[in-house]
Amino acid sequence: MPEVPTEAELRKPPLFACLVASLLTAAAVSPAAPAARTAAMPPALVKAPTPPVIDGVLDDPVWAAGQKYDGFKTFKPDYGKEASQKTEAYITYDSENFYFAFRCSDSEPSKVKAAMSKRDN
Repeated sequence: MPEVPTEAELRKPPLFACLVASLLTAAAVSPAAPAARTAAMPPALVKAPTPPVIDGVLDDPVWAAGQKYDGFKTFKPDYGKEASQKTEAYITYDSENFYFAFRCSDSEPSKVKAAMSKRDN
């Protein structure tokens, strides 16, 4: 069984960059012939005609046309289990930027805790 990275290791910039690059590479893979595409291969990313509106609301048509990922699994405490809450991630790009959006559900949002550290001011 492969070794699972710790939370601290995942937060290191090089590993985070590798994870994002892997996700983008997997999403952008395009086979030589359309007939060669299998169910296991994600479709290629679609370039956004305009940048999405960054307002925290995911009703922009750019997000609807972007690549959607869901079916996330847990990391801690039970690696690889079905998540208890639904999460959706959207990815798109234009000639200047990659755009990521996340819709993270929580059935008990009043229990979410947040902390502000000195760097956040």
